[in-house]
Amino acid sequence: MYRLHHLFNYTSGRWLYNEQRRLEGRVRPFNVSALQCLTVQAVSKNSEDIVQFQKLGEGASNRAFIVRMRDGPSLVARIPYMATVPRGFVVASEVATMEFLPSKGIPVPKVYGYSTSTNNPAGVEYILMEYGSGRILSEIWDDMNQQDRPKTLSNIIEVENRLFSIRLPASGSIYFSKDMPQGARGVPIDHLDAERPCSLHVGPDAITECGALLTAGARKEIEYLTKFGRPLLPFSRMRRETFSLERQDPGTHIDSLGRYLQIAEHLIPKDSQGLLQPVVRHPDLRPSNIFVFDDFSIASLIDWQHSTVQPLFLQAGIPSMFNNSHDAASRSWETLRLPSDLDDMSKEEKTEQLGIFRDRQLHCDYIAQTAQINATHFKALKYPYASFRRRLHRLSGDCWQGDNQEKYLRLDKLVREAEDEMHAINVMLGVGPAGWVPCDHFDATKAAVDQMKADCLERAEYEIDEAAVRDHWVFDDMDEDEYR
Repeated sequence: MYRLHHLFNYTSGRWLYNEQRRLEGRVRPFNVSALQCLTVQAVSKNSEDIVQFQKLGEGASNRAFIVRMRDGPSLVARIPYMATVPRGFVVASEVATMEFLPSKGIPVPKVYGYSTSTNNPAGVEYILMEYGSGRILSEIWDDMNQQDRPKTLSNIIEVENRLFSIRLPASGSIYFSKDMPQGARGVPIDHLDAERPCSLHVGPDAITECGALLTAGARKEIEYLTKFGRPLLPFSRMRRETFSLERQDPGTHIDSLGRYLQIAEHLIPKDSQGLLQPVVRHPDLRPSNIFVFDDFSIASLIDWQHSTVQPLFLQAGIPSMFNNSHDAASRSWETLRLPSDLDDMSKEEKTEQLGIFRDRQLHCDYIAQTAQINATHFKALKYPYASFRRRLHRLSGDCWQGDNQEKYLRLDKLVREAEDEMHAINVMLGVGPAGWVPCDHFDATKAAVDQMKADCLERAEYEIDEAAVRDHWVFDDMDEDEYR
């Protein structure tokens, strides 16, 4: 019974706040023996050939199991959590993307089978795929030397260059025609192959014009907020003091979105048609999603969930594993130098400074090597106000969570300082998204944040500072229902 409980529930970490909600959203019972049968059938084996079936990993949206077989391939069976919505479309799009990319020279796992619904013997949506060959980059990245890390970086950028070279007909997501919802409008990737059930389309509601893409999110938000909007505190509690701990009126945000619609067309690059070309990009390029061979060439990129096709100028950007934009020196692209007094520092100070230098170097090296290997991407990166254009577009389509967009932009420096402070706290404590920490660190981290809260309350000079800590502490439980 415990074994099944372990398979059905999240066991890879804990959360400092709203833990019960996080755990409940990740409960996913299924018929274990039926999933095993589906797996062996996908590779023409028998259930007796399975020598191992165990949990492989748990991410933000899925739980993965490894299925090892006697004299056969090892497979990964991946199941989305209940909190992952819309599950069927998420599975369908990822599978279609992974089927399409190998034909363009992009290394991804082979898909052996999938289901976009629970109408199967296992009772869950699933993807059955090849277990990646090579080594997971996250296991070796921190220990790599000064020669191997730039080599790996070059190989990653080379794969990105191949991705950016793929020509696609519209913006949206990639689907098989058979998985498109009835009545949805998709654009075939290959018009000569458009009628087959397994033909690939961009959809399910493909957008062929940049102007329509730039305004779709804002129009969706205006319609929703007009019908259902109500005053909210910013969901990010680190930002609430910036907004004077006051609930923000959705009407102000609707007005901001209306003004965004008036200028959206001007965000489109007018002097470079190449930046308007729809391209697909990996949605979460981090070391844990990259497998490498012994020579550090890329063996496979995994986790294509939520990948989208968008114009190049909106897809451009530095991947999170290299992005050090929260650091002013990295943003300025200034010449990198170690502190002149490095040799006089303590061991701890020297380690800290070397870490800062490495993060800055990776950021700048990514940009420099992109300029050499992927000129198309570099052109998009350096285009005037490129990051601001992307940021405006993203903010216009994000679900409203109590942020006043106009005030957000006007108080940009204060907001960025708050976010930088939160980033530093999370790094110091080893805290991941939504307050996640490894199980064996939970008690110590919880004690640390409780002491930090007590210290902040003691140091609070003004009533608003005390209220911000007492009632809006970033690591306390909070009501998330009103943001759904």
